[in-house]
Amino acid sequence: MAELTSAKKPRRTRQPTEKYTDEPDWSAREQELYQMALENSKLETKLATLSDRPIPDAPVFRPTAAQFRDPLRYVASIRREAEPFGICKIVPPRGWKVESAVDWNSTKKFATKRQRLHELGEGQPFGDGREYTLEEYRRMADAFYARRIAKYPDLKGDALLKRLEEDYWAIVDQVREKLDVEYGNDIDVNEFWSGFPRGVDIDQLSDKNLPQSVEDPSYVKQSGWNLNNTARWPGSLLRRHDAPLPGVTQPWLYMGMLFATFPWSAARRRNDLERDAVASMASS
Repeated sequence: MAELTSAKKPRRTRQPTEKYTDEPDWSAREQELYQMALENSKLETKLATLSDRPIPDAPVFRPTAAQFRDPLRYVASIRREAEPFGICKIVPPRGWKVESAVDWNSTKKFATKRQRLHELGEGQPFGDGREYTLEEYRRMADAFYARRIAKYPDLKGDALLKRLEEDYWAIVDQVREKLDVEYGNDIDVNEFWSGFPRGVDIDQLSDKNLPQSVEDPSYVKQSGWNLNNTARWPGSLLRRHDAPLPGVTQPWLYMGMLFATFPWSAARRRNDLERDAVASMASS
């Protein structure tokens, strides 16, 4: 029997691993946005495993009348404190009052979306609802509210609100009943109405041109907190965009009723970050 022998294979030379050293040429602001996106991703992963824990309240800010005169400057001053929450509440100083500019006597009809509250957790898009005039929608919404609170004749004030909130989450989370509501979304203020007054020329928008008192009837019309003025306020990159762009340079108008829902999502938060990054790069 022949003896089996094996020849040793030559050992392969190991090539050193190439290291990627070409770091992107980012500005300090772009690097900050990148880190924010990473931290946001980590937070979402963590929250997915801690969904049973209570969500902390969003911060509330109360600017003085002097701070309130320039909205962009004030938002910049609270940004680092508010941004980790994704949302905050800003309470105007005493005297600020907005009279609705919506024409309640209009016969023009707007479309609605039908929200199946018991299916909200499935993440499905909303179907089409009926069309209404403003007065028709108000009557429908008031009648729905009256029917709901009639179930709790002994409850008033905060006790009633607490019970209605419990009803809402029982429907959404536990599907204890099937319930549909309708809401008007993304209504074009150019075609329909706006909740804020309009008509101020862009050259007149400045904190220097504002009346001294927040209580002055013309203050809201000229203020940067008026959503028809915010995108055109000095310091805004969108001020350079001449054509109206609903939802960006102009507000959308929404019509809501009891239990109507505007979902807050991680995707919306990411979109906000992306728009911020684009605005930062465009202005640098």
